[in-house]
Amino acid sequence: MGLSLYRRMLEYTRPYVPRLLLAMLVMVGVSALSGSTAFLVKPILDDIFIRKDATQLTYIPLLVLAIYLVRGGLEFTQSYLMAGVGQRVVRDIRQHLYRHLQSLSLSFYLRHPTGVLMSRVLNDVSLMQSAITDAATEPR
Repeated sequence: MGLSLYRRMLEYTRPYVPRLLLAMLVMVGVSALSGSTAFLVKPILDDIFIRKDATQLTYIPLLVLAIYLVRGGLEFTQSYLMAGVGQRVVRDIRQHLYRHLQSLSLSFYLRHPTGVLMSRVLNDVSLMQSAITDAATEPR
């Protein structure tokens, strides 16, 4: 896919930049919490298993549970925000495409089969959605 085509697709995300930035900020929170669970391994090993500190045994599991609950909530929020942006982008593209199709001449519809046009409107636009939203969140 050419760079100019990708830029055209990204133009549809411009109204949703604040929502995308919020989703990316939430992704940073998910990453930080993922790292914090690894950070807790040292106190678990040192304090609970080596020093046999029973007080650590009471609050570290609760801390781990809290971290995973907050992380799950943040992952849900990030998915919700990105799916919302994707759906809005698809709506905008389809509305733009519909207006364009309404302006075309009758001879255009005689030359192009209805099934091909419907496929473009339904399937290709959904592929554009995943290209826009998944590219921002999927690790490569």
